[in-house]
Amino acid sequence: MKKKTFIGLAIEGDEIRLSSLVKKGGRYVVTTVDSVSIVELKKSVGEKVEKVETQGAGDIFGIEEDETNDLDFLTEELQADQDHEDDEWGGGADPLTSDEDVLTKTIYDLDQVITKIGGSKYDVGLTIPTSGLTYDRISIPSDIKKTKDVRKYVEQKICGIYGYEYISEDHYRYFLYKNNEAFVTTYTTVPLLFELFERLYLLFPNKYFIRCIVPEDIALLRYLDREVTSEEDNTVFINLSNEGARIFFRKGKEFLSSMPLMSRPQSGKAYVNKVFSRLVMELEKGKLQYVTRFVVRDSTSDGEALADVLRANFEETKCDFIKAGNDIHINLPDVEPGTVQKPVSLLTISVGMFAAGSSTPEIAAHDYTPKTVLDRQKVFKLKWHGVVLLVLIALSPIVLNYIYQDMNRDVQELEAKVASNENQIQDLQIFRNAVLDLDTQNNQLLSQMEQIDRLGERSRIWTETLSIIARGLDDIPSTWLTSLQQSEQGFTLEGISMFRNRIPEVVEIFHLAGVRQVGQIQVRDRDFYRFVITISDIVEDESIFDPLPDENQEIPVAGGTQ
Repeated sequence: MKKKTFIGLAIEGDEIRLSSLVKKGGRYVVTTVDSVSIVELKKSVGEKVEKVETQGAGDIFGIEEDETNDLDFLTEELQADQDHEDDEWGGGADPLTSDEDVLTKTIYDLDQVITKIGGSKYDVGLTIPTSGLTYDRISIPSDIKKTKDVRKYVEQKICGIYGYEYISEDHYRYFLYKNNEAFVTTYTTVPLLFELFERLYLLFPNKYFIRCIVPEDIALLRYLDREVTSEEDNTVFINLSNEGARIFFRKGKEFLSSMPLMSRPQSGKAYVNKVFSRLVMELEKGKLQYVTRFVVRDSTSDGEALADVLRANFEETKCDFIKAGNDIHINLPDVEPGTVQKPVSLLTISVGMFAAGSSTPEIAAHDYTPKTVLDRQKVFKLKWHGVVLLVLIALSPIVLNYIYQDMNRDVQELEAKVASNENQIQDLQIFRNAVLDLDTQNNQLLSQMEQIDRLGERSRIWTETLSIIARGLDDIPSTWLTSLQQSEQGFTLEGISMFRNRIPEVVEIFHLAGVRQVGQIQVRDRDFYRFVITISDIVEDESIFDPLPDENQEIPVAGGTQ
């Protein structure tokens, strides 16, 4: 199966640069590098693009009919071309003549360059020129938590900064950092690349798929962050273009601030000195206490001179110079140049990787692809597993019917078994009732036996003990018992005797006992002796309290003896 190709495009100088990438073994390999000249296009239309109104509900990338727009006339011409069978692109004679409009030729050349890559469908990533963008860092109050409230607050701040009455969600993008600060970009013009692909869409609705539209500076963050190892790495990024220069400040991998675009009325040493002086003035404000790296990206002829000035004045600070569209060796860790020998553009590589879905959250948050474009590109892609799924769906009624019939037979068999079991249960119900009655009677008998056991508990001990005491006191006159109690240590016996010498005789009734207390009391003017005896063992052989049954004794039962 052919690997999917992703294409990154960017306008650099007087060309539309193009790079195609294929993912192999976890890395991206550059397979094609090409370009389309737009010198004549710049001359004819002056790179003018439509202004998006910030009031109302207009789409930032909507193509509205406006007689003053230099690009709108192309739509009708391209639509008319589709009505002629012999004028389709890629077949028959060349539809273009020297009299054709320059923009039409640019679109034709762009289509031809991409078609040479091979394939029938193309996933492309586009860039937005830095000149049309504004950057801000906005602090979000800590009490604003919900996403919709954050978005509303950002819109209010943008309107306050630029004097707008209203701005739609298509006009700005933002990324929220952990410290509750948002990095915001605002863009209010139609990118030329997007305009060109919208025209191509009219001709080939199912050929080109826009996967991302990101600002040039945002796309280059992948390159800027390749050597960042900690939050203490401070980078100053200077992007020089024909429109002017913009300076960005990053702390670690976090956007710190940016300076407004410095227009380019002149070139050479005077402009380089202007950019350098503005940079020094900004650094003196102290927002960035020190700089660990300068990165200069140049689309003009002044970049090398600016890099030399920075190296001369900041000798201890590393300074990287990138010549736009002129890099053979790609400085990205997850990209291989492949066999391409032409100069490779870092910008197109970064955008191509973004189109392939490889991007950081900060870059992904600044994708300006309109929702209408995303919706129209949602097509049903039928691959081999989709075909298998369709076959399974087609076979599902037959399979489900077979399963239903099989389950229905099982249900009928189970119903017959249930009916048979119910008949058997009814036959056994009589025995069940009898068993329940016997079980009830048995429980009643067990309850009565438990009551008898509780009532008769230790009755034998007390019976034998009282019998021994009664027999013993028969031989000891003038002695009476007043109390007999049982404790864990044995029995405690209290009594009264007319004669003190008869108290030991009471002790001798028991096997092991002793006098604990003797006291004298008077009853009707006569002396008596109160005593307390502690009994440890009543008898020597305690088996009389729990005698074994006589094996020869006959036990009476109902109906006779046994």
